[in-house]
Amino acid sequence: MDDNDDNKHRDGQIPPPFLDNSSPLSQEGVHAPDQEQHDERRFGQPVPVLEPTVLAYNDPWSIKKTLTKSEVNDLCRLMLKKTAVQEHILGEWEEERRRAVMETQQGVRVDVWDADTGTVHQVAFKRWKSSGSFVFTNNWVTRFVKRRGLKEGDKIGLRWDSQESRFCFCVLSWAPRC
Repeated sequence: MDDNDDNKHRDGQIPPPFLDNSSPLSQEGVHAPDQEQHDERRFGQPVPVLEPTVLAYNDPWSIKKTLTKSEVNDLCRLMLKKTAVQEHILGEWEEERRRAVMETQQGVRVDVWDADTGTVHQVAFKRWKSSGSFVFTNNWVTRFVKRRGLKEGDKIGLRWDSQESRFCFCVLSWAPRC
């Protein structure tokens, strides 16, 4: 490089290709840290502050549940809170399916995609009249508890996939194993 090269930094200023007059920082207000500048007109001027970018994590698991003893033993059902199902599931269902799960004893057969293993399993999904809660039955224990080795204290996530018309399931965390 020769001494007339415009991209040299020997005077501590940022070269023109990186900073132009339209920038909130002017050429005269940017100096290298080792440059001693005690020009009074620069003190007290607002310094541009760069705000950190906050990236929001979009958690796909709208229903999270810590499994209880009764959900991993021979009672053969996974119970979900009424409010969670109404808020995150039923609102995305068509009227016929919603009515079938709310009004019939057998409920509806639904596919559940296990996001951890990439497998699909079918269970019954119905509303219990006595408590108003919703449950997965018929194959819950064999297709999920036994196959995945679920235990009391494991935390799972569920959501409804409208495009595939199925539940999605994931083990979010495992309880300590003895």
